Amino acid sequence: MGKTLLIVDSHVASRRMLSFALEMQGHCIIDVADRSAAHAVLTANRVDLLVIGFNAEEDENAALVAHVRQRKDLSELPILLVGSSHRRELHDLWATGNCAWLDKPLRLGEVHSAVESLLGGSPLPAAR
Repeated sequence: MGKTLLIVDSHVASRRMLSFALEMQGHCIIDVADRSAAHAVLTANRVDLLVIGFNAEEDENAALVAHVRQRKDLSELPILLVGSSHRRELHDLWATGNCAWLDKPLRLGEVHSAVESLLGGSPLPAAR
């Protein structure tokens, strides 16, 4: 049975693409546009993986990662960070542990591999 994944991304098209790809993998998807909605979902639901999109004009999702890691009940929650390579400074978020980063544009095979790896299915693919 699939896991529950929370996708946080302000771009509707990105959320829809990720939702579709991960639903096809058999997962239950909850998608939201911003950090405050993500907090509400994380408080009310059991989530197995958090997928966070980083866009050029926003940094609030970095605060979401910090918040999740500070919460005792979520400190080990796997996180997939998705963004453009020009946001390399956000790669420091990997240091929070149990995280993976994928550059946009996404390749569905890489998304599937990263999700399965974070959920304990197989080793993470090498960074590109």
